Amino acid sequence: MSWQERLLSVMVGLNGVVLLVTGLSLAVVPDWFYTHLAPFPPFNCHYAGDAGIFSAALGGILLVATPQVRILRPVVAIGTAASLGHALNHMYDHWRDSSLHHHLLHPSHAMKDLSLVLLAGLTLLAVTVAHLRKP
Repeated sequence: MSWQERLLSVMVGLNGVVLLVTGLSLAVVPDWFYTHLAPFPPFNCHYAGDAGIFSAALGGILLVATPQVRILRPVVAIGTAASLGHALNHMYDHWRDSSLHHHLLHPSHAMKDLSLVLLAGLTLLAVTVAHLRKP
């Protein structure tokens, strides 16, 4: 395995862990998740559970693909594109809703959202580069 594939595996694994852990916490303890991690009103327990289950499943898929990034490139690309879209949606919500600007400006929240965007974007970039270099 080349260093690019190892780096890609690490990045895909990190994306998978983030999606799996946040998805499970959103599905299992949605009130806590809403209060402490993502206070985007209005709270809806049913939708939180749905989103959590889908996020956890996507994270699990990425974790399964982690050791096989060369073979499962399309799966990795779709998973990371979804993760990037999710992170960009957070950034858009902050920009669109003036009542959330205090949330965006809070350093811990801004860093969480920015780190999600960067992690997903870098993984997608690594998938693209690996795809272009494939034999």
